[in-house]
Amino acid sequence: MQFGGETGERVAFGDDGNRSPRRPSAGKTLGGQVMHLVDMAAALAAHRHSNCYVVTASVELQSIFRNAVNLGGDRNVELAGQSCVFHTSMEVGVEVHSENVLTGERKHTTTAYVTFCGD
Repeated sequence: MQFGGETGERVAFGDDGNRSPRRPSAGKTLGGQVMHLVDMAAALAAHRHSNCYVVTASVELQSIFRNAVNLGGDRNVELAGQSCVFHTSMEVGVEVHSENVLTGERKHTTTAYVTFCGD
């Protein structure tokens, strides 16, 4: 994925997953946690580009979750950058990869485009 402008990177270690007192851990990061990190990485890139407060207007998921993110051994790596910039809004593309800390192997998890509005 090629983005123009500045890029922001957000790295999150896979400790926040579906651990519940009622259910044993499945050993995977929840999709909602991944989407939260997508929104945070995109907001960081949008704020850096516009230098103003931005709010999320919409999220378009380009692909389903292709590969799971394992807890403990993997970490999420989100790469965000502007794909379209308008007068009061912009679209930021985010690619999410899971990376095995020990082997360095990276797997594509998902791609999303987040639209922001600013003042």
